[in-house]
Amino acid sequence: MCRKLVVVNELYLGNRQLGFETFSLPKGELLEFTSKQLKDIMKQGKDEVYGLKLSETNELAADTEHFFCNNWMVKSHINSLTPKFESESMANIFYIVIGAHKEKGGMVYDMVSSRYERAGFSEEKTKTLLEMGIISAGAKLQDGKIIVAPLEKQQQEGHEEQEKEAVTATKKETVKTKETADKKEPAKEEKKAVTGTTKETVKTKETTMAKETAKTKATAGTGK
Repeated sequence: MCRKLVVVNELYLGNRQLGFETFSLPKGELLEFTSKQLKDIMKQGKDEVYGLKLSETNELAADTEHFFCNNWMVKSHINSLTPKFESESMANIFYIVIGAHKEKGGMVYDMVSSRYERAGFSEEKTKTLLEMGIISAGAKLQDGKIIVAPLEKQQQEGHEEQEKEAVTATKKETVKTKETADKKEPAKEEKKAVTGTTKETVKTKETTMAKETAKTKATAGTGK
């Protein structure tokens, strides 16, 4: 089964970088990986990594585009957490949105903290945490609305393929309809021409019959 590895903290021993802590879904396990291990996982594609991406230089970088990650905590000592990047927020803990669901009171946003606390916050509180910079990944504010990053990379890719196939099928159907219409036009014109010829033939026959009838009557009158 494909694991979804949400990057939560970066691990250091003094000035030496050790790796990253990740929150593994769906089991909710805490798993540690070196930077090399995470890179290999990303390249192999067997598991999905959220929060980090590979840069053009093959380095790990924040995935701001798909998972809206703008920061994470660095754990260098026991219970010592400091933000990776300086910001206006003075937070000593970050929350990462990992989903959302509806309840009677409205939407509830599921989160995991830098200390691996599981929490569910209301829409109002989630907006406040986003504005304060305490939510570091998994969601963003856009035009006053909360946008949650999906944890379904494979389904997204499949959906994009389905959209492409639908567009292609629509184009093919349009071309087919146009070709059918083009074929019908000459047939329609031909039918008109045949109809016109038929009408002309009938008219000619009627004129000839009228002349014959008049001639016959004239001959009959002379005979008298």
